[in-house]
Amino acid sequence: MPNDGISDEIIKIDDDNELIKDVNVNIDIIEKPKIFAYKREWFGNEEENEHQAKRVRAIIAIIFSGDPNKKVTKHAMIGTAILPIIDTYIKVRLNEEMLVLFTSNFKHPDNIALPVTEILGIPIPKTYKQAMNDLKYAKEWKEAIEIEIQVLIANGTWKELIPPPGTNMVLTKWVFTVKILHGKIERFKARLIARSFTQKYGINYTEIFAPIVRIDTLWIFFAIVAKLNLECSHFDIKNAFIESHLKEEIWFSTPDSVKVKKEYAFRALRSLYGLKQAGRDWNLLLKKELLHMGFKQSLADPCLYTHRHKKIWLLVYVDDILAALPSQKEIQ
Repeated sequence: MPNDGISDEIIKIDDDNELIKDVNVNIDIIEKPKIFAYKREWFGNEEENEHQAKRVRAIIAIIFSGDPNKKVTKHAMIGTAILPIIDTYIKVRLNEEMLVLFTSNFKHPDNIALPVTEILGIPIPKTYKQAMNDLKYAKEWKEAIEIEIQVLIANGTWKELIPPPGTNMVLTKWVFTVKILHGKIERFKARLIARSFTQKYGINYTEIFAPIVRIDTLWIFFAIVAKLNLECSHFDIKNAFIESHLKEEIWFSTPDSVKVKKEYAFRALRSLYGLKQAGRDWNLLLKKELLHMGFKQSLADPCLYTHRHKKIWLLVYVDDILAALPSQKEIQ
């Protein structure tokens, strides 16, 4: 870099990830950003990693230092034309969420959650204690918890046993939400989830990969539906993840509101939302059942299933299924 403040050549990245050369750019007139994100060590392709690192540093700096009233955000810190236009609403929301994240009390991270704060004026509890102390909706949350426990017990999700000495106990947590139908409250919902960060590799889980449908497969699927004038319906499998049986030995710590005998714990028999392998186990179970019913799995996309004789097309996205058939009667 010349000492006179003029660079012979500054390389920037355009939206198509191609190199663009700006000649004779006076870097002295570029305003220094107020927020800096420092470099970290990267591995692999050095040039590509550096480009990616620049993008990350720019986004972080934009979130914290950007004026939400401005739309153009060419960041001078790295000489990179990145995100020329950022939607004001998105920018403000990102800024708010990041501030909440960094100003929260992390001495007790178990009590921290950052999704929805309220739905239709109903505050969403972050913890079991907060739900039970809600002066207005504690009764509704308690009923939702009882319904969830009944479902888990009826499904044979666990068995109450004495754990062996030294057993790794996987922690659990209650999460809460409100289901909305046509703009009105349908029901209060509580779900017991496993805290996957307490699982140990090789003991509580091994493989965890589960495929999800490719976006181009989805486009082609709808194109075929339109071309062949097929009927298309959507199915949501309720409590899908707790349908699969566990292969690994997993013990759950006693959930809040659930009573167990002294020195007893829950030995998991079926999967539970939050487990690292839950998505994979459900996907394998669904695949097994569909193949048994005569469906063929696509070699191009493992989330696409077809039934040649019945002329059924199925597209699987976790526990959501799109079905396309010649008539609505056959779907039912």
